[in-house]
Amino acid sequence: MKRVSKRKPCPICGRADWCGIADDESLAICMRVQSSRPSKNGGYVHILRQDEYHCRPRRITLRMTRPVEARNAADLAEQVEHWRQVAEHGGWLVHLSEQLGVSVEALRRFGVGFNPRESCWTWPLQDAGGRIVGVNRRFLDGAKRVMPGTHAGLYVPDDLILTPRGPRAPPLLLVEGGSDAAAGHDMGFPTVGRFACTGQQDILADLVRAVRPGIVVIIADADAPGRSGAERLARRLRPLVRPLKIVEPPAGHKDLRAWRQAGATDGDLIRLISETPARPLRMEVKRA
Repeated sequence: MKRVSKRKPCPICGRADWCGIADDESLAICMRVQSSRPSKNGGYVHILRQDEYHCRPRRITLRMTRPVEARNAADLAEQVEHWRQVAEHGGWLVHLSEQLGVSVEALRRFGVGFNPRESCWTWPLQDAGGRIVGVNRRFLDGAKRVMPGTHAGLYVPDDLILTPRGPRAPPLLLVEGGSDAAAGHDMGFPTVGRFACTGQQDILADLVRAVRPGIVVIIADADAPGRSGAERLARRLRPLVRPLKIVEPPAGHKDLRAWRQAGATDGDLIRLISETPARPLRMEVKRA
């Protein structure tokens, strides 16, 4: 084993001290992130290249490199949790918090992790029942790509609990993207993000039926695709909830996160929502 250094930090926690890497880089012993393999001398063993470490035959190596489609939901959830621990103990959430202008706590609520092997942050995507169905990867250069073999879904915080219907019920914010969802959470609102401005309408409809919010507010990005996607989502959700509103950040701010970074408060958002009329329910009557 060789000790980690600033030039070659631990591939599990990202730190430059205490941990070790095998000479052939087939495994690492991390002193911070737990695994199912405790080391006799302290820390935890993490397999980096399982085929080399176990000296498996070639046919097993081929099996180990199967695409992600072969993984089931439990495997995906376990991997997401591992990346979450890496981000938590390796300081990666602080770095992303500073980059996006959202709080570390909001990133925790949305289960954000870090994959050291691909050098990317991981944002879990859920279905309406809370099952992880996909992972969106955000790389160090800002590029975003969905993990192969997984599917688009919703960014849902782990504390999404709405009070009963009534005049004091908080609005459920529906936004585009994980960073906007984190910004809405920082402003004190239950917030769910969708992967893209034109998708996940059926999943959101199922979520609205499940949580039964008193009011739904769709926050559209200030561009043509964002407005169009918000209108289509409103038509899909309008029969399910009353009232429903679409709002857009003031001129000069492309989305909720940018508006908040410019100094918007929860009071500013509440004022914008209260000044926006609810969408009427249009009943279509088919003639015989």
